[in-house]
Amino acid sequence: MRIESLYIDGFGHFTQSAFGPFDAPINIFYGENEAGKTTLLGFIRAILFGFRTPSHDEFYPPFRGGRHGGHIVVLDESGTRYTVERFVGPRGGNVTVKDDAGNSQGDAKLRELLGHSSREVFENVFAFGLGELQDVKSLANEEVQGRIYSAGLGVTDLPGVVKELEGLQGEIFRPGGNLGNAQAVTPLLTELESVETNLTAHYQDTHRYAELVHRIETTKVGIVDLEKNRAEINTNFDHQRNLLTVRDNLMETGILEEKLSGLDQTIQFPLDGVARLETYLEQAGESEEAVHQAGESVEKLQSIIDTPLTNGELVEDAAEIRKAMSEQARLREAVQDLPKRKAEADQQEADVARQLKELGLGWSPGRLEAFDVSLPSKDRVNQEKENTAQIHQSLTNRRAEKESAERELRSAGEVAKRAALELEQAGPPDYDEAELTKRRGAITAARNGLARISEFGRHNSERGARRSKGSSPVGRILIAVSSLISVTLGIGLLAWSLVGDGGNPAVLISIAAMAIGLGLAGLAFRVKQPSGISAPVDSRDSTLEGLENQLSDARKILGLDSMNFTNLEILSEELDASNQKLVRIQTLERTHRDALMDLDRREQDLERAAAELAKLDAERVQGEDAWVEWLKERELVKTMSADGVLDLFSRVETARVSHSNQLDRQNRVSAIDQDIGEISEIVAPLAARYGLSIDVNQPTTLIPAIDELSMRLDSGQSELSALGANRTLLTQAEEHLRQETREFQVVREKLSALLSPVETEDVEEFRRLGAVSHESQTYRDELDEHMKAIKLVFGTDADPEQLRAEIGERSSSALKESVDEISEYLDDVEQRRDDLREDLTLSEKELTELGDSVETSDLLARRENLVEELFELGFQWSKFSIALMMLRMARTRHERERQPQVVQSASEFFKDVTDGRYEGLRAPAGESVINAVTAAGEEKGSSQLSRGTREQMYLALRFGLVREFSQNMAPLPVIVDDALVNSDPRRALAAAQGLASLADTNQVLVFTCHPALVEQFQEACLETEVHNLQSSPGI
Repeated sequence: MRIESLYIDGFGHFTQSAFGPFDAPINIFYGENEAGKTTLLGFIRAILFGFRTPSHDEFYPPFRGGRHGGHIVVLDESGTRYTVERFVGPRGGNVTVKDDAGNSQGDAKLRELLGHSSREVFENVFAFGLGELQDVKSLANEEVQGRIYSAGLGVTDLPGVVKELEGLQGEIFRPGGNLGNAQAVTPLLTELESVETNLTAHYQDTHRYAELVHRIETTKVGIVDLEKNRAEINTNFDHQRNLLTVRDNLMETGILEEKLSGLDQTIQFPLDGVARLETYLEQAGESEEAVHQAGESVEKLQSIIDTPLTNGELVEDAAEIRKAMSEQARLREAVQDLPKRKAEADQQEADVARQLKELGLGWSPGRLEAFDVSLPSKDRVNQEKENTAQIHQSLTNRRAEKESAERELRSAGEVAKRAALELEQAGPPDYDEAELTKRRGAITAARNGLARISEFGRHNSERGARRSKGSSPVGRILIAVSSLISVTLGIGLLAWSLVGDGGNPAVLISIAAMAIGLGLAGLAFRVKQPSGISAPVDSRDSTLEGLENQLSDARKILGLDSMNFTNLEILSEELDASNQKLVRIQTLERTHRDALMDLDRREQDLERAAAELAKLDAERVQGEDAWVEWLKERELVKTMSADGVLDLFSRVETARVSHSNQLDRQNRVSAIDQDIGEISEIVAPLAARYGLSIDVNQPTTLIPAIDELSMRLDSGQSELSALGANRTLLTQAEEHLRQETREFQVVREKLSALLSPVETEDVEEFRRLGAVSHESQTYRDELDEHMKAIKLVFGTDADPEQLRAEIGERSSSALKESVDEISEYLDDVEQRRDDLREDLTLSEKELTELGDSVETSDLLARRENLVEELFELGFQWSKFSIALMMLRMARTRHERERQPQVVQSASEFFKDVTDGRYEGLRAPAGESVINAVTAAGEEKGSSQLSRGTREQMYLALRFGLVREFSQNMAPLPVIVDDALVNSDPRRALAAAQGLASLADTNQVLVFTCHPALVEQFQEACLETEVHNLQSSPGI
């Protein structure tokens, strides 16, 4: 993806600002401090990945106006143009992506253009400033880390493995250490000594054993007896404690039962009788007063209805009077409006005449109305206007595209020339791939043959060392351990010889170590073999002959007179160099083919742009001819433009409106005269009937007459309305009187029904009986509360009378003393039981400690296990030692030969930018760190470098990352914001040359305020284009 241009509607101090096009491979934005370089970088990040939150440093609100946002025009790898537009909004702002035709492509197209890179990758790899370059954490993103360390080494946690092996090996000999479930050597030896001592001193005391068994059985019987006694005491204790808890409740129930027995329980007093009595008495008084007031209201309303009316006769003409009233406002408006409307009609007629004269000769009201200003005609004119503008813009765009295609064609030609020159300078390869494969196979076969021959040579000389007549068990253990160590060491050395240098004498040493180990093992655990059996000599001779033939074939392929490990190693290194040369030539050939294809594509682009430009010019001439014909058909001047015709349409429509207004005003004057006549015909008969004076020739006299008729009609209607309302009220008052009378009777019946159950009509007697009933209910409620408390303790079947009999005359304090005595006795029983339990525990423990013959067997088994564990620890220590040696040797060669691709690319750049002071960069196997390698081979961490060199190392890593991401995802623009200010001029120029090399695949944008840096980039790339930014205070 390449950025073609920027447009900022509002962002920081930029408002409605355009930048571009960016046609050069390197574009430098040069300006003093606060000119807006960092703001432009923030704008690009915001449009492509979304706006930051308002609290973020890169939010950049538009403090000079404009809508917060803008758009970027980009080109994909095929040259297709897209416009990416974004403005501030929720979740970073909504983004729109459109192609040249205006078709919306959606968010997916933007992600595709960005190669599905995340914001963190873009900001830390492709678009970075000095802050990111100084902070190693900016490369801590998981995706970036994966790109740096994922390829090449193939070792994830080698330092952790080495550290773990060292720890495991050390734990075997460190006192108190642990190795899984196995113990270290020192505590195992200590425990073995203790086991031997216990076996010697162990004995059994049978007399004491029998005494303890009898004592234990007797103690268990005593404990059971005490448990039974404790249960009985505890039951009695709970019962007495419960009696103490509810004693007061039991005494109160007796008192309440006695009180209830003295009251009359036969009275069936109504529920809430007294309260209901008072309510009914109050309701009866209120109802009687309501009956009296309702009767007075009926008499008053009847008197009002009998009064005679005064203006009721006008109601008969109410329809005519209301009609006159409805026309009064129209009459008043007509009388006032008539002089004004006559003057307006005269003025409008003069305006129409003036507008026809302005339109020119031949324009009359008839032509004015007949002239076509319909929407289709306007659309035709607007279409002509739009076509003219569009063709003009398209011609401008196509001319620009043609010029751009010419520039890109020239650039592609230069790239193709450079690629051809580099391919020519590289020369032909030493071998093709088939020959390289053949020679590698021959080297491998030769190495294997030499190793086998060496093995057969030592075989016979070592056979006698493996014979032995046997030894003691301790001797066999030592020999077995030694043999295991020798075999393990031999395997480790052999593995190292295969991954290390082919000529290393470790091959012979490893074979010897394995032979010694196997011989010792046979000596330790051999089964006697019958004498007289010899090795198959004939078979070994045949094998040696095959190996010599194999070496002879390899010598012919490799062209060697003599064969040894040193020659093979030299040939192997030469083949590696030839392979690297072949890979480089293949890469240059691909680059050259790509450049030729790009040159052909640029030529086609130029031809297409020229054809489109000619086509557009022909369309322009054709459109102009059609427009002249259209003007002629409408009798208009052929030189008129679309804007002129639209102005004429506007004037014609204005004149039409004026002519229409003229007719409307004349019609309005006639309508006013007619309205006055119609209203006069309504009012005159009514005025004569009711004695009102009017003059039909003076319309103004009609208005007061209508007012008087309206007033009299309102008075008559009010009288009739009041009469009807009063009649309604009288009906309602009579119904209300009847209702109140019924309610009074109901209240009296309720009062009688309340008194009848107690067979009295005396209110005071009713109140006395109510007090007796209330007292009895209170006693019953208290009795229920006490019974609830008793049943809560003793259950629902509790008998209060029986419980009171148990208590008798005892007070609460006497009951408490009884409970305390039982509690003390219970504690004494529990203490005796606990003493017996403790005695039982001690006896059982002593019995266990005495032990029997079983413990002796356990000690013997433990001694055997300890011996086996010591043997296993020796074997494990040997394995750990060999494994550590192999890992350390393999790691050195592994790191030297297999570095990640990102680090390899970064190393070349770092070596160039430091002018060879550093050979490159190296990623230690299994560690997420990068070290700088000096020319002397010394590795330095980033903290050991100067600030400038450290920044150059991080720049080199980004160089490698850009290559990696561009090859596997998308070649995004590389944007650098003053990242080289801490480099000296020589290293800054080298860095600029490195970035210029990126311009072959990635667009490069540089932001700087240093003139020297601009000159260095121009020296590194002659096609560098500089865009000057004006300083702006307050940024």
